[in-house]
Amino acid sequence: MSVPSPGSPFTDRLRDIIGDARVVATGEHSHFIDEFDSLRRRVPRFLVERRGFTAPAFEYGFAGGLPLDAWVRGEGADIPAAGGSPRSPRSPPTCAGSTRRCCRWSRRRRGSPSPATGTTTTSPRAAWKPLARATTDALGDDYFALGLTSTTGRTAEMRRDGGTPFGFAIDGTPPGPPEPGSVEAAFADAGLGLHIADLRRARRELAGAGPDRIRMQSTYLHTPVLDAFDGILNTPTSTIAGDLGG
Repeated sequence: MSVPSPGSPFTDRLRDIIGDARVVATGEHSHFIDEFDSLRRRVPRFLVERRGFTAPAFEYGFAGGLPLDAWVRGEGADIPAAGGSPRSPRSPPTCAGSTRRCCRWSRRRRGSPSPATGTTTTSPRAAWKPLARATTDALGDDYFALGLTSTTGRTAEMRRDGGTPFGFAIDGTPPGPPEPGSVEAAFADAGLGLHIADLRRARRELAGAGPDRIRMQSTYLHTPVLDAFDGILNTPTSTIAGDLGG
């Protein structure tokens, strides 16, 4: 994927909203979504190649992340196959493809640290996530939590299935119209398509009167959205990854 041009509306607004933050964390309401996969690759590339960020990190299991981190830093000829790596049969195909693309891009830029870590970098600011709370306490406004969501389309529900290699099946599920009070309803009511909302500004202007829920797969997580995130990037539709047959 090409990096958005520096003067595009997407990157201009992303740059303005993030401001001088030194750590940017991204997370989506559902895995296995093509649009979120695209954005999770596009945003780090923009931050590294256009904004000078130096340490992209990807969520990964600790044991599998160690050999993968070594590969990203230049060891070996191909992505390691052991320990639940991107080539493990335990990994759903979309996870494998997405991780491979991120890691190969990082290896090409291996002059700077590019670890695949065993701790998540996709947490919101809210206190129920220990990493996010510790990061917020340590960095304050230098930490920016960016959530990815969508208003229409299909989402991936994970259903336990012991007969699958990775322990669950994925059902493509219509999420239904945005619930009143949700951040998705705010995007829909405003008629916004692909758009980034500045929640730091909204916190100042709305004084806590913002949305009280955000999509979590086909249901909703009830939380004060303005406190949980610093920005929300909304895509108008979500599509189940083609290799999952959803």
